[in-house]
Amino acid sequence: HITVNATHSADNATDPLITTFNGEDFIAIAAQLLDGQIYGILTFLFPGLNRVSARVRDGAGIYGEDTVNVYYDHVGPSIKMTSDKIIEYNQPFLLSAEIVDTEWTAITTGDGTGEVVEAMVSVQGPTINKLYNMTKQGKQWSTYIVPHIDSLGFADYLPGTYYVTFSAKDVFGNENTKQYE
Repeated sequence: HITVNATHSADNATDPLITTFNGEDFIAIAAQLLDGQIYGILTFLFPGLNRVSARVRDGAGIYGEDTVNVYYDHVGPSIKMTSDKIIEYNQPFLLSAEIVDTEWTAITTGDGTGEVVEAMVSVQGPTINKLYNMTKQGKQWSTYIVPHIDSLGFADYLPGTYYVTFSAKDVFGNENTKQYE
């Protein structure tokens, strides 16, 4: 829910109302007048753009209204692995994914995607469980992994099946995780 608090200077104010509108659907709630303020709680927002308005009528019957845009984003970024699923033993490799947040967001970057603020990838396998930070380049997030080779020449990434889990967070704190084998 969202608390709406607006000030007014109407003499003999009446009929306070708070509304939200997303371009198609409309919700209105009765509000309260308290010491020159309109107060109310919206218990529902539409996904995406909401035009939230507070309205009051003065003693002469004239309405005054103010509107602000509020964006509601409750979905984490989408994740699609773009790196090869087969790597060569003992060789460095790149783990990458296209990570974007374009659904219901008002914040965009120069490359036209939503604002993803953090991405990580974890690798779990027969003898390893590691977490890596990823770096962004456009829509692509990646990390370059160089296997550690011990004194006998064995790498920490042994042949076998591994689980790769990407996780990302957008500017609103929404998270998403996607796992690949």
